[in-house]
Amino acid sequence: MTKVCTKCGKELPATTEYFQKKSLNKCGLSSRCKECKRQDYAEHSKEISERRRKQYAENPDKIKQQVKKYRDDNKEKTKECLKNWYENNKGKCAEYKRQYNIANKLEVAEKRKRFYEENKERLLVKQKQYYENNKEQRKEFSKRYFLINLEKSKESQRLYRKNNPEKIKKLRKEYCNNNKEAISERNKQYRQANRDVLLEKNKRYFELNKDKLKEYSKKYREENIEIIKERRKRYYKENVAKISEHDKRYRKENPDQCRKLNQNRKSRKRGLLAAFTVEQWEQCKKYYDDKCAYCGKEDKLTQDHFLALSKGGEYTINNIIPACISCNSSKSNKDFFEWYPKQEYYSKKRERKILKYLNYSKDGIQQLSMIM
Repeated sequence: MTKVCTKCGKELPATTEYFQKKSLNKCGLSSRCKECKRQDYAEHSKEISERRRKQYAENPDKIKQQVKKYRDDNKEKTKECLKNWYENNKGKCAEYKRQYNIANKLEVAEKRKRFYEENKERLLVKQKQYYENNKEQRKEFSKRYFLINLEKSKESQRLYRKNNPEKIKKLRKEYCNNNKEAISERNKQYRQANRDVLLEKNKRYFELNKDKLKEYSKKYREENIEIIKERRKRYYKENVAKISEHDKRYRKENPDQCRKLNQNRKSRKRGLLAAFTVEQWEQCKKYYDDKCAYCGKEDKLTQDHFLALSKGGEYTINNIIPACISCNSSKSNKDFFEWYPKQEYYSKKRERKILKYLNYSKDGIQQLSMIM
């Protein structure tokens, strides 16, 4: 079945694809085709808009009721029509919306606030779902916006942090608890990639805040002594082989320092003074020409207590002299004035040199302290 357009004279199929509905006509279709109607509207759009505006001004309630009834009866069709129109006029809609928001700023803000309060739960669920479905897109948009509005974004973030410290603290804590492994891995990668920069930064910060950091560390140790002990114990248990290897290497590379620490520990245990430094040990060896003070051999030197530790001998420059392993073992905790004259390598010259260095008189009394 066909129908002829009264304007253009074309014979077209009598369907709603080519003709609009019109219940007043016998066939139920308009006498003019859709194409002709579009052309008429384009030619007389201003007149038609004016006529419609006039009709609406005269009968607003009636027209609103008609529009509402039509939309209720044709929900799907109206929705599809509006969607198509919006797709074809996105720029126009955005511009209109922007101008309207500027002209009615307070009204729009109030309306949005009221709508959000009334539909808070539904909107939050919808927003969360949208973010999950468009994660990458939102991330890219946020990044681009931040770069375009750098100063504004920074100021906004600063004000928000200032006004909501507790909320931010809570959110950070929740995020850290939920993403421990990811954060740990990210931090590890960053430290590896920026090792030198971080070392320099930490060094500079430590130099500027030395006293403050020491005070903080001291206070933290006092307040968390049990936690620290437990942490160290757990770490040692999990890394026994690693720690053992590190200690072994350290002792090999720093024998003088290890000897000093060991002697300090023994002296403190007995309540004796321990103030002998690595520098003083080097001076002591130099005084004896890097030879054993007792036998004069150029051998591996050890630190010998002139007055034995078990008899109250301090770990200071007044009581330490260099001795080879053999002489140190032979002397042990014996009295120097009884033990030395009986040795095969006894030398009156070396004895005087030892007593002079330690400020002992001929009758075996130490006369002057050399501690600095």
